[in-house]
Amino acid sequence: MDGDRAHGWDADRLRLLREEFRAWLDENLPPEWRDITRGTPDERAVPIRRGWGERLAAGRWAAPGWPEAYGGRDLPIEAELVVLEELVRAGAPEALNSNGIAIVGPLLIRYGTQEQIDRFLLPMLDHSELWCQGFSEPNAGSDLANLQTRARLEDDSLILSGQKIWTSFAERAQFCYALVRTDATGPKHAGISLVILDMRQPGVSVRSLQNIAGGAEFAEVFLDDAVVPRSQVIGELHQGWDLAMEALSLERGLSFAERALRFRREVSTAIRLVRPFDSPSGCASSDPGLSAQLLDCYIDSRLLTSAVGRVLRLIHEPDRVGTLAALTKLHWSESHQELLGLVVAALETRAAGEGAEWLRAFMFSRGETIYGGTSEIQRNQIARGIGLPSSSGSARADSSPRVRAGGLAVSDEQDLLRDGFESMLHSVLSKDSLDAARETDGFSPAIWSAVAEAGWFGLGADADDAADNVTLLHLSESVGAHLLPGPFSMTTAMVVPLLSAHPDATGGVNLDDVLTGRTLATVVMPDGGTPASPRWTSIQPSYEPDGGLRLSGRAEAVPFGQLVDHFLVPIELGERVVVAVVSRDHPGVAVAPRPTVDPARPAADLVLQGVAIDSAGFLGGWPCDLNSLVVTRLMAYMICLDGEALGGAEEMLRRTIKYVSQREQFGVPVGSFQAVKHMLADAYVDLELARGHAYDVAVNLGDDAAADDLGLACSRSACGRMYPLVVERCIQAHGGAGFTWEQELHFWYRAALEQRNHPFPPHALTHAASCGLRRAETEPQR
Repeated sequence: MDGDRAHGWDADRLRLLREEFRAWLDENLPPEWRDITRGTPDERAVPIRRGWGERLAAGRWAAPGWPEAYGGRDLPIEAELVVLEELVRAGAPEALNSNGIAIVGPLLIRYGTQEQIDRFLLPMLDHSELWCQGFSEPNAGSDLANLQTRARLEDDSLILSGQKIWTSFAERAQFCYALVRTDATGPKHAGISLVILDMRQPGVSVRSLQNIAGGAEFAEVFLDDAVVPRSQVIGELHQGWDLAMEALSLERGLSFAERALRFRREVSTAIRLVRPFDSPSGCASSDPGLSAQLLDCYIDSRLLTSAVGRVLRLIHEPDRVGTLAALTKLHWSESHQELLGLVVAALETRAAGEGAEWLRAFMFSRGETIYGGTSEIQRNQIARGIGLPSSSGSARADSSPRVRAGGLAVSDEQDLLRDGFESMLHSVLSKDSLDAARETDGFSPAIWSAVAEAGWFGLGADADDAADNVTLLHLSESVGAHLLPGPFSMTTAMVVPLLSAHPDATGGVNLDDVLTGRTLATVVMPDGGTPASPRWTSIQPSYEPDGGLRLSGRAEAVPFGQLVDHFLVPIELGERVVVAVVSRDHPGVAVAPRPTVDPARPAADLVLQGVAIDSAGFLGGWPCDLNSLVVTRLMAYMICLDGEALGGAEEMLRRTIKYVSQREQFGVPVGSFQAVKHMLADAYVDLELARGHAYDVAVNLGDDAAADDLGLACSRSACGRMYPLVVERCIQAHGGAGFTWEQELHFWYRAALEQRNHPFPPHALTHAASCGLRRAETEPQR
């Protein structure tokens, strides 16, 4: 959702649309109508939202995805997103009829009669008739299928009796799209119909409900023999449940995309309002705790945006989108509450009197984890979606837990490539070979040779574009899932591409030997800076009187340093970065192994004491500037580390779901207990949120240095935080068994803890993200 990557229209066409709509907004959106929030009092917000809906309809922007004949522009989904992005960036209010336009409008277009379309769509768009939703009932909120409002068929009409509740804007609405029970003889999901109810007729009474924020948006609706003509049933009689599920999918599509974008804007507004990044450098905060919390909210907003993008890719596949949609709703509601709570707490001490609307919005947000399905119900749905047994224990999990959601930017070819990689790993990895590697130095020459002979190291030779970054990310998930011993990500993402860039000047390293596994090499990691602007100052050059060059210094925690034959050492020369090739047996070279949390991921300090090096000892010769290439390859390596974290977490979750579905207590599977289900559902949420964002970053890497810096810092932070948390939950779910060597969970836990600090420690990523966010937030606002 960031940028102009098309799935139907090309980027130029989307850019022209963006420019057209932005110009229209400049002319039609008054400044005083901008940034109308949930905290704005109804007496001010409602007229503005209605007036804005009228203007959107007049410009044919109210429902740009609808057919032109019905007042839309027939835009594809990616073009609708462009319109939505511009609306949010401009601070446009939400149209008052947005619920009807987003949900019942598309249902009418797809399932309604021509008479219904002609009668209801245009008045809905231009706001001459307002709509509300009649789904929830006092005893059928989260359990929607338990609704009790009855509709008996008399002649050519349905006679409705019952009660609806939490009905937004019921007092103002002319029509309500409502679910009613038309047949009580079968299963509760059957016998439900979707009808159009005239709210102004006899037999309909509305009682306003004041909420804790002081507003009166909600109401309860009482139906006492209210009449609905048979011609106002949407779709077929008794088809309402399927239509309701499709309606909820639509609600969690573009509607949730709007919430995600508005949440991101709210984070930006909060940062400018609270001003936590106010040091002279613009990166540190006068209140570090608040800065860290707001930065977490910003990362959450990015994760949400990526998740919504995945939902939109699957919007017409309800069987695949349900779990992902539940995850999105859960994350948005809880993250939004957290953000508003932070702002309200900060404003109470920093700017008394400025936070009235924020306070009302915060109070209103208390309901966000309730309406649309409570957080508990969302976790139950996620638990079912990933294959956990039912609470009664009657339904057992599938033999293959479903712990990978769809909607990722992965091609069929990339999936086939990963299938081949997985097949190779299964053929060369065994418990004995992995145990042997773990018990020594984390390396297996036999496994390494088998991987090399299959040609997998050659993938990095031309990995310069976004598609190749996605391929590397995709494959590295398998590396993490299997804990493949050896520096696979380092070799494919950094070593091979660096050597391949200058095949005739490789500093004495034979590229073929690396590709065939006969030679191991590694790259010295940066000792500061940010992902897109790393610093390489640990090794310093000095010039001899005769023109020679010597290298001195100590590079700490070089990955697999005690195993490799060659070190590729980036060195800063002013604005340039050259890469020296240093062999471990070179005079003046010392390698000092250092303890690691994960013995299978060894590291060592490289100590150089006046190591003489000539011009042939540099990649590309002396003084070839490789700054851009080194940074590009470092970013690809970080993408691979994200993949390893995602793959490892997925493997742990898969094993744990299978375990808790088989282990019984009190005669039922442990995985049927709600505490276990919710704990593993939360683990899945963390995993899939991090995964979606990592793929988005991989797709867009290279578009813009500042965006790359911020995106990678956020992605590494999210994956580095997610991986150990997921494994910790899996250990907890295993109980005592998880605390034993036999279950092997600790191998992934060690990998997670080790990876969290590499190649940048968490505080460095936080610094990079806060600096990048500060730059983004100080740009001129519309």
